[in-house]
Amino acid sequence: MTMNIYMLVNLFPYSGTMVKHLLSLDTNEVGFYAGYVASSFTFGRFLSGYFWGFVTDRLGRKPVIIMGLLSMITFSVLFGISRSYTMAITTRLVLGLTNGIMPALRTTLSEVCGKKHVVRGMTYTSAATAISLIFGTGIGGLLAQPALHYPGFFSATGLFGRFPFLLPNLMGAVMSVLTLILIVFFLPETKDYVEQHSGVADEVSVSKKGDEPGLLGPSGLLATPHVKMVLFLTCIISTVSIGFDEVYPLFAFSTPDVGGLGWSTVEIGKVLVMTGVLMACCQLLLFPPLIKMVGITTWQRLGCRIGIAAFLAIPAVNVFSWNFNSLVGVSVAANTLANCSCGAVDLALSIGSTTLVPSNMRGKLGGLFNTAESLGRFIGPAGYAIVYAWSVSPSTLDAFGGWVDHRFVFYASAAALALVAALAWRTLTTENLMKPDGCRGTDSNANVVGVSV
Repeated sequence: MTMNIYMLVNLFPYSGTMVKHLLSLDTNEVGFYAGYVASSFTFGRFLSGYFWGFVTDRLGRKPVIIMGLLSMITFSVLFGISRSYTMAITTRLVLGLTNGIMPALRTTLSEVCGKKHVVRGMTYTSAATAISLIFGTGIGGLLAQPALHYPGFFSATGLFGRFPFLLPNLMGAVMSVLTLILIVFFLPETKDYVEQHSGVADEVSVSKKGDEPGLLGPSGLLATPHVKMVLFLTCIISTVSIGFDEVYPLFAFSTPDVGGLGWSTVEIGKVLVMTGVLMACCQLLLFPPLIKMVGITTWQRLGCRIGIAAFLAIPAVNVFSWNFNSLVGVSVAANTLANCSCGAVDLALSIGSTTLVPSNMRGKLGGLFNTAESLGRFIGPAGYAIVYAWSVSPSTLDAFGGWVDHRFVFYASAAALALVAALAWRTLTTENLMKPDGCRGTDSNANVVGVSV
């Protein structure tokens, strides 16, 4: 999962610089084009999400994960050596089309943990996702253009001088190779894990063996209670989360005269890495006992409230521009709160993606969840980047007389999170996520226990 997220976000800090390099654009114009590069990966995942969920249920979880890692190894390197804007978009699109890791991983985790421990497992999974989002962007910013930023180690005429954005992608490919080795030798196949390890087969799975439900109809996936709302909320929260990860570097990269911070990719990378370290400490050490104390329902509602405040505050951090250290500190704190708030809602959604249906439908629901998530992650980078570039353009600033500026996209994020909070109030509750209609009688006790972490 960490590698999958790294492949998604490592280009965010340098996507603007890369587009500027490939198309020779002005700094404040790159947002219109950078978003398309960032979104092409998730658009590919959106198109292929349900297909990979179907393959996961048919062939197994492990083969899909292995195929996804092989795809990441190949196409991340090709993206790093892109010589044209078209090649950059194409390699990212194919990488998304051939990547079915997320539905397979979520299904594997739910089957290994079972209802009793699924909340704990998803807590750490959401923590890994949130931390990877930050560390991925941080590492990408630190390793991009190494010949420019670290001339003592990298030659301007060498490999990384000729391909300034290869190093972060090569790093991802190497880590994917190591992950592939671990997966091949140590990850068990969990397709029939419930039956093999509990001795009690899922009632629905047994009764409908050979008669698997599809998407529509009275017994289809979309007819299952709360599934459609979970998918809709997943799309929204994914749009906000990944859109923020894309637009914050653009905001920091923009010139101060339009409200930006005027930072370099290295400065952006340092802030994001510090944010990642802080998030790692919170997500792994502080949050699990808090979730156990307050419960998943209260946790996601609290996350929405904090996130709204964080998004409203982020565009105002430039008031600390008189002192760089203060600016960095406030930026790290605001970034951490914004990302943790999205992670709180994502945790509840991830639990729902594995507990609302029986085991013989989990791969398909995981594929649908991946499709909804990928749609949001496709809309997010392109939409946020384009809207931000539009909001700071001279024509927009003149047309709206200052009412629309660099703050617009952050305020829109706060409004979207408020919508999520309203819709999730009755949907993302312990009762709905852990005790769906039609749940198996053999699991009823586990459902109650599964509420605690």
